[in-house]
Amino acid sequence: MTAGTLVAVMPGVLHGRAEVMNARMPSPPVENGHANFAFSTSTDVWDGQRLGRTFLADVRSSTVTAPGVTRLPNAGEVVVSPALAARLPHEPDLAVLVPGRVVGTVQPAGLLSPDELFAYVGVERDRMADAHNGASFGSRDSLALEKQQAGLTQSLALLVLPPVVIYLVVCGRLAAATRLRRYAALRLLGMRRGLVLRTAFLESSVAGLIGGFIGIVLFRLAHPALASSGLLGFSWYPDKSGFTPVSIGFLTVFVGIASGFVGAAGLRRSLDRPIDARKDTSEVRPRPWLLLPLVFGLGSTTYLLLAVRRPAGAGVHYAMPGTMTWVAIGSVVITVLGVLVSLKPILAAVAQMMARPSFPLPVRMAGARLALQTGVTLRLLVGLALLVLVAGVSAGVLRDLELRSSPSGTNYSVDIEGSSAPNPVVRQEVFELPARFRWTVQSSVLPEPGAVQTTDVVEQAKVSGYRLVSMSCSGLRKLFRQAYPDCRDGRWYRMASRSIANTAYEVPAGAAFNYDRGDGTQQSVTVPAERLVVPDDSPFPVQAYGGLFYAHEGPAWAWTTDSYSSFLIDPDPAELSRFKVRVAALSPATQVRVWGEDLDLLELARNQRGVIGFGVLIGFLVAILAFGIATVDNAVERRRDVAVLLVVGMRKRLIRLTQIMQLLAALVVVLLVAAAAGYLAGNVALRLNDVNRPWYAGTLDAMMPLAGASVIVAVCAGSFVAVRRLRSEDLKRE
Repeated sequence: MTAGTLVAVMPGVLHGRAEVMNARMPSPPVENGHANFAFSTSTDVWDGQRLGRTFLADVRSSTVTAPGVTRLPNAGEVVVSPALAARLPHEPDLAVLVPGRVVGTVQPAGLLSPDELFAYVGVERDRMADAHNGASFGSRDSLALEKQQAGLTQSLALLVLPPVVIYLVVCGRLAAATRLRRYAALRLLGMRRGLVLRTAFLESSVAGLIGGFIGIVLFRLAHPALASSGLLGFSWYPDKSGFTPVSIGFLTVFVGIASGFVGAAGLRRSLDRPIDARKDTSEVRPRPWLLLPLVFGLGSTTYLLLAVRRPAGAGVHYAMPGTMTWVAIGSVVITVLGVLVSLKPILAAVAQMMARPSFPLPVRMAGARLALQTGVTLRLLVGLALLVLVAGVSAGVLRDLELRSSPSGTNYSVDIEGSSAPNPVVRQEVFELPARFRWTVQSSVLPEPGAVQTTDVVEQAKVSGYRLVSMSCSGLRKLFRQAYPDCRDGRWYRMASRSIANTAYEVPAGAAFNYDRGDGTQQSVTVPAERLVVPDDSPFPVQAYGGLFYAHEGPAWAWTTDSYSSFLIDPDPAELSRFKVRVAALSPATQVRVWGEDLDLLELARNQRGVIGFGVLIGFLVAILAFGIATVDNAVERRRDVAVLLVVGMRKRLIRLTQIMQLLAALVVVLLVAAAAGYLAGNVALRLNDVNRPWYAGTLDAMMPLAGASVIVAVCAGSFVAVRRLRSEDLKRE
């Protein structure tokens, strides 16, 4: 019940976070309205944690403050979250990103969580990047947060609720065989069928109500620690969960009613045939054709992993085509369903093999018992099989999210837009920062809208903006490791990628384009005949129509708003952080864009990893608890069988070994099938967005702890023998 309550409160938690995000977002003035301040926003990652900053300038005294803030900062001042305030004195590099004197802290009303790094930074207007006018705080634009939190409740529900349901069913059916005989006896004594069902319903409902209430009380006690722990990938304030007394009452009643239905669900057939319910019967032998979905699923996933490769001429990252993507998703689904459907015939085959005369007596007895109770054993293990499968597939999905949200390659590609750092002096200082390579890119002046209505490649290039790249010849040679003997500093060239050069898509020599000189005038540049050819995967934006190349270190004329500087940084997260700190030291509000770094996707990956990891852990604990309880309950119900074996002289040690062998054989088979399917399905999920990714062993790493713990629990539960010593009543009963 405690785990189910967590799922129930999660929508309220996420809704509360979205409301805070909306409330603190600056909103522009209405049409013809006046501005109360200027603002720009920045989101970055610091030490693996999201760092949000809102830069403010020219704040009027009449401005209504943001939620959780008593007053807004002036230039040189900052208002920070408590978590950020605690770190600033000890981390000088972080203080560079949040410059100014701390004049206040943001209260919980303006924060997503207690550990959030967030700040309002006061700056001068001329040092603000991409400034906008603001009138107040409060917006309905929460798309970024919705993207970060997408699917969190669903993921947690899918991981936690199935084991909870299994646990509820197991607890509602404890001593199932004994209960069936007891209620069948009442039926034979003349009690009406409806009265028996109502009795069973009330008996289970009372137990469910008590258990549900205890579970909610435990959740209330554990909620503050869970909310601040970050185990789910994010934290929250417990009082913002929206968990009201009405919710508590509804959940308690729901659990009680559900327990009553579960307790009475399995009695209908036995009450219709009460005499048959007093007999022990073997299960129907499973059909071999149930193996077909698993065979098809494993075969299709293996084919996708071995046969699908990046075609010649495709990009470095080649995602599966649309049709193949649906085939891959269908294969994963069929594999998961195939595991659940085919486990029963597989266990039946293993039981038949164990019953061979050549095996020792405990193995033969375990096989015979497994063959008699294949369905019962499978019901105990299906929850664990599902969690192992989910752990494998989730590991592949999370790895894909991490790879797509983080920059990759031999270098980090960084851009600083012209509107991000409007001061030309600052832009030159930023351009001179240490980096492996640097260059500038400027776009040609765009024509008036509607002035060009032709398919001519030159006119199309004018509409799109013909790029001008400026870089020294030595830098060009080092970047591509080519000689470029015709390259001379101070000269103009046309540049094209290998796939564009000498094609109809390349702008020909002689075409003229206008560029902003930065002094209010324009410069017309004619495309020269001399050409420099660069690789197709070059970082220069010349893949569409080619471009101009000016062999010079720095901008061709001056820093303009339609030009930007680009850098290649060593592929080391620490080096990238140092570069950002150096930029912030020159201009705190300057936006640094890292190609391939998707902060929203990175936050989603962090949140999903926490939710899936915590959900798998809680689901596993619930499932393993249900498995242990049901195993012991099954052993208690087999008391008569154990007594018979003791009467005929079998030692208790041999009985215990037989029980352990029965559980371990079934468990190992189930875990091996689920682990193999989870490994293949997880790797298919990983390669949906890039077929060249190598085999990922993290899927096995995610499943192994679950498998190991399951084996330990199976050994402990199987060691329980219901009859400690043979009593006279056992002899009389048998």
